[in-house]
Amino acid sequence: MDYTIRYGLEFNPFLKNSKEIFVSTDESKEVLFRLDYLAKTKGFGLLTGSPGRGKTTAIRKWVQTLNNSQYKVIYINNVHLLISVYDFYISQ
Repeated sequence: MDYTIRYGLEFNPFLKNSKEIFVSTDESKEVLFRLDYLAKTKGFGLLTGSPGRGKTTAIRKWVQTLNNSQYKVIYINNVHLLISVYDFYISQ
């Protein structure tokens, strides 16, 4: 079924990353609040969740609010990545 034609959509919202759509919900506001807290406290964070819950979209939205000269965000999306702490720091 072609949802774009049937419902008059500009794009197919069911395709992964077809558009970065950020839906503001209580959960998404909490994620952004916690990410802001990490930035203010110079913390280290780990964001986990079920597939398709908007983790990547939330991080991308949050990164857009940061000053590039003050913050460096490292996003590792491969949970099976094996890297030593030393290798991680020298790659930066």
